[in-house]
Amino acid sequence: MPHAALHVQLIHPKKVGRSKYKNSGELTFTTTLAKSHSFLDYLKGGFQVNFSLAVDFTGSNGEPTDPGSLHYINPMQPNEYQQAIQAVGTIIADYDSDKQFPCMGFGAKLPDGSVSHEFALNGNSSNPFCMGVEGMLAAYAQAISTVQLWGPTNFSPIINSVAKYARQAKTGYYTLLIVTDGAITDMALTKQAIVEVSEVLLSLLFEQLHLHVSRQACFL
Repeated sequence: MPHAALHVQLIHPKKVGRSKYKNSGELTFTTTLAKSHSFLDYLKGGFQVNFSLAVDFTGSNGEPTDPGSLHYINPMQPNEYQQAIQAVGTIIADYDSDKQFPCMGFGAKLPDGSVSHEFALNGNSSNPFCMGVEGMLAAYAQAISTVQLWGPTNFSPIINSVAKYARQAKTGYYTLLIVTDGAITDMALTKQAIVEVSEVLLSLLFEQLHLHVSRQACFL
């Protein structure tokens, strides 16, 4: 909503005192205030939440066969990625009515030898959706057993992809969780992607993992 305008007269010092001289013009400043809604506002308003997951499969995580790896597959307990998916997914799932979550990975070498920064964890690029948290964990387990950790760690392709879908859909509120070890390599492009999605109903949740250290999360 517009506020009262501010008028500033432009005065030429050499013309001051001349007859009939008032000013050399006038600048008018106006401001418009627009309310910015928060994620909670959209939840309270009844918006459907659409949750997406992106998992870091880059080599900096360490080989899954190494007990020191964030992707270490331990039959006795979940690894750091599994814990993060379980913890955040369980909370977000309550706000997503159909419980169908697109789950993607990035930074891996696929079985065909190509390196991908956006691939479906369940191996189905035309239908990357997973049913509930259990489906997400099953897809992660499938991916970690079939792809090779590679690199680099590029966030922008995943962010741009989800943002494009959100723009086209024009309904609901979108949330993208990126679970990573934090060794980002496309910082400039990621910053640009974050700026560009600021006008989209999309929140980015970055969860940075460290072995034997508390997880760090950032919500944008």
